Formats: sequence, C-alpha cells, structure tokens
Amino acid sequence: MTQPIVTDNGLNTASSGAAASSSQSGTAPGTASTPASSAELEDILKQYYDTKAEVSALSVDLAILDADFRIGKIESAAFQEQKAALLTKRAELEFNEEMLEHQAEMMIPYTMPDLANADINELFNQYHEAKVAEDATDLEGNMLMEQYRSGQINREEFVSQMAVLEREADEADRRADILEDTLEMLGFDD
Repeated sequence: MTQPIVTDNGLNTASSGAAASSSQSGTAPGTASTPASSAELEDILKQYYDTKAEVSALSVDLAILDADFRIGKIESAAFQEQKAALLTKRAELEFNEEMLEHQAEMMIPYTMPDLANADINELFNQYHEAKVAEDATDLEGNMLMEQYRSGQINREEFVSQMAVLEREADEADRRADILEDTLEMLGFDD
C-alpha cells in the first residue's frame, strides 16, 4: 500500500518563523538533505498523479474487457491477448508510480504543527474535516470510475479528473495523519 504524497500539510496552526525555517532547512526522516525546487517537485508530483490516474484507468479498462468477454462481445483468444497487454501496461505504470512516489517522498518535508500554540478543539476539528474530505474524494473517485466505465466520460477526461482527485485524497489523508500524530503526542489516543 502506498502512502499519500502532498506538498502542503494544510494545518492552519500558528508557528514561529524559526520553526518554519528549521522545518525547511532541517532534514526529517524520509526527506532529502537538500531542498528541491518547487518546480522540480511539482513536476514529479504531476507525473506521479498522472501515472496513478492512468493505473486507475487501466483497472477500469480491465473490468470493461472482462465484462465484454462474459457477455460474449469478445472471443477468448482476443480477450486473453488484450488482457495480457493491459496487465503488462498496468504493471509498468505501477512500477513508475512507485518510483515517482519514492522520489517525491524524499523531497517533501514532514511538518508538525507548533504544539506550544496548539488549540486542541481546533486540531480535532481539522482532523475531522480532513477525514471528511478524504471520504468525499474517495466517493468522487468511485463515481468517476463508474462514469468512465459506463462511457459517460472519455479516457482523457477520466485521467485528468482522477489525477486531481487522487492528489486531493492524498492531501486530506496526509493532513489527517499529521493531525492524528499531533493529537497522540498531546495524549489523545483513539
């Protein structure tokens, strides 16, 4: 299972300028020792989410192919050939996706909110909002996959919209994880 990648923790908590600069210049576990340019990081993230969306499209394509075979729209030999090609393409893209994810994770710092100025109620509210946003993007993604599967949108539209949704879902998940870690550090455990 892959971990979400985001560039912004989305936590609206107060932090001192010194803490902010130390989080950018310091090296946290899993981050690069030299900061990457934002353009370089954004390029990697775009490639990552485009690739991730292509993998989703191929999964839908495989489901469509399976359905076509079950109802007799396609012969067995053609089905096997097309399925093998789709599976090979998906495996290649999944490998590229993992490489891009690793690259991005090495470039993105993990930043925690300033605990000295933390408002517990606000942290709980932000955590809840992040979980709701995560669930909403998951639902939107499922609806988008159904629209593509049923032919309501074309592949290009699906990939474009799915890349945006994947990024939003990862950002919400990352915010929720950071907030959960913060709340646990403050003694609140679920």
